[in-house]
This record gives sequence, structure tokens and C-alpha cells, in this order.
Amino acid sequence: MNISIASDHGAYALKERLKAHLLEQGHQVADCGTNTTDSCDYPDFARPAAQLVADGKCDRGVVLCTTGIGVSMTANKVKGVRCALCHDPLSAEMTRRHNDANVLAMGAEIIGGNLAQRILDVFLSTEFEGGRHQRRVDKVMETEREGGSAAMDRDTLQERFDYWCKKLRLTPGWDVKLEWVDNPEWRKTGDFKIDCTDRKAILMLNAANPRQENLEEDIVHELMHLKLYPLDQVTEALITSHFEEGAPARSFAYRQFFTSLEITVEELAKCFLLEFGEDRELSFGRCAKEKSFNELYDGLNNLE
Repeated sequence: MNISIASDHGAYALKERLKAHLLEQGHQVADCGTNTTDSCDYPDFARPAAQLVADGKCDRGVVLCTTGIGVSMTANKVKGVRCALCHDPLSAEMTRRHNDANVLAMGAEIIGGNLAQRILDVFLSTEFEGGRHQRRVDKVMETEREGGSAAMDRDTLQERFDYWCKKLRLTPGWDVKLEWVDNPEWRKTGDFKIDCTDRKAILMLNAANPRQENLEEDIVHELMHLKLYPLDQVTEALITSHFEEGAPARSFAYRQFFTSLEITVEELAKCFLLEFGEDRELSFGRCAKEKSFNELYDGLNNLE
């Protein structure tokens, strides 16, 4: 498994012990800190560890502080995380079987290292039972959705949409409209329909907001794609004209361009939202890790 782990200064020694234990068992470990016993603030480390789980980059997470309370509260503020504070193996077993907990919290001054290892082992080895428990977990997540910051009403989001169209200088050059999709089978949060000839575009937003994202951020993100649409089209045309269909070079060029474009759009959207947004609770990065210039350059040179 890929396991994220984090602690504050009070649980640093326990974090290092559990990390070594995980590595010995063959797990991959993402250490989110802290890396010293100097005084620090537990949310700075617990939140990134929990976010790695929420983003699907880690299978489970472990967060530690003196009592485990602070880090568990922090982790549970991250959308998609179900963090359980456990100080005995039975609690760890049951929270996996019945709650599908994906992050484990423990207190370094509540339990010793040997017991912490046993609790961690049980937490990682126990499977979720599903069935009636899935129905209950779904209701827990529904509570999260209803109480999240993404619950702007449609009229407010329409106002923000109009604001951002003007702020990004898309109008009057483009005729851009916002539409809501009520189809439960549609899993995207947002998408665009673009008519480049008539310079018309429709931004479609999922009314159910399945990923519980900040919808204002999604609006800015998708509008930024429209702003960069000419670059998108020129680059795609260049790739098509320079590489044969089915060639590895063409596939590589497409993949790298669209990854870089998505990362650029995401970062620009976050910058604008932090400066001018109404809802500034940003999601963490949704993109894959961006390759360095040297990696990209070497990859191009190695293509046949």
C-alpha cells in the first residue's frame, strides 16, 4: 500500500517508529513531516497527509499528535477523508469494517509504540464489509456534501460566472452561457461545449457536484481553458501535422501537452480565485506531478 504519515513535534518519535515499521512490511510511505522535535502546528502536517488520501495518491493515512485529537479533527476537515481516532486494536478493526475509515489518528502520549504498531497493522489489514455499512457511509458523505462550502445556490453561481467572464475578458468576444446538468450518470464536475466558428461556448456544471469541489473554482478553471483555447488548438494542430498517427512521439507529445496545460490552468485559476474569488477555499492539486523541463526534453530526445 501507499501510506501517508504525519505528526507534530509531540509525536515525532512515534511517527519515525511507525514509518520504519511500514517500510519493513514493504509499504510505500509518503512522510508529510514534521521532521524535527521543534515546536510546530499539527494542521500544517496532518492536512497534507489527509489530502494525499482524498486525492487517491495514497491508500491510507496515519496522523499523530500528543493525544491524536487535533490531527483527527484536522484530517476530517478534508473532503473525502474519514479519520478515526483509535487507541485499541478493536476500534481500528471496527472502523475499517463498518466505517471504511481511510485515515488513522493516534496519540503518542496515550499509547506506547508497541500498541501503536498493533493498531496500525489491524487498520491496514482489515477490509471494509460494505453492504448495509456502505449505505451508512454514504449518508455520512452526504452530510459532508450538504455542509460543504461548495453549496452556493445557482443564482449566486450564475452571478459569479458572469463576473468571471468579464474579469477574464471573455465577453463580449465570446457568447458564453452556464447550464446545469441534472443527469446522475454524468460524473464530471464541469465541462465545456465550444463552437469556435461562432465563438459560442456553454459551461456545463454538474448539479450534484459529485466530487464536492468549490464550484466557483471549477467555473474559473473551465473559463481559463476557454481563455487558452487558441493555444490549445494551435498546439494540437502542430502535433497532428508533425507526428504520424499512432506514432509513440505523437502520443507522448499529446500527453505532455495536455498534462502541462491542465497544470497551468489549475495554477492560474487558483491565483485568480485567491485574489478575486468569493469562495477562496481551494481544492488541493488535482493534476499529476508535473515533469521537469529536463525530463520532458530527455523524453522528446529519446523518441524514435
